[in-house]
Amino acid sequence: MTFGSGTALVSAATATSLQVTVPNIASGAVNVTVSVAGKTSNALGFTVTGGTGGGGSGCHITYTITNSWSTGFQTAITIANTGTTPLTSWNLVWTFPGSQTIANLWNGAVTQTGATVSVTNLSYNGNIPAGGSYALMGFVGNGAAAVPASFTLNGTRCQ
Repeated sequence: MTFGSGTALVSAATATSLQVTVPNIASGAVNVTVSVAGKTSNALGFTVTGGTGGGGSGCHITYTITNSWSTGFQTAITIANTGTTPLTSWNLVWTFPGSQTIANLWNGAVTQTGATVSVTNLSYNGNIPAGGSYALMGFVGNGAAAVPASFTLNGTRCQ
């Protein structure tokens, strides 16, 4: 599914509906098309209001497996605020590709439901300036070392 020049991530589909995560796109007119099995729909025009246009919110997550062993692994995570607005709090979400679980996470408050993990800042590390980053978070996990396919920060899909 494309929104102007961006591609949306389809998270659920039925015979009559799609649930998608829309990329950051600029305010203004945008054409939306859907491609399935090599067939593309006619473009449908929308007007986007409140889009970021490359400013506002944006993020890049670096997820590095720093160690692994037969029953677990350790990671280091860096959150980069690539937007133009400082963050005063954050919530990082990802889904593990398998049955991995978090045993011990530092510098964040973690909840995990099935494969989905949500980490929020603590009282001392919620501020990330525009163009800045926070690199002191990580965890020890159980299961096979794996890198999640995508991350969202405060609801925005990260690169």
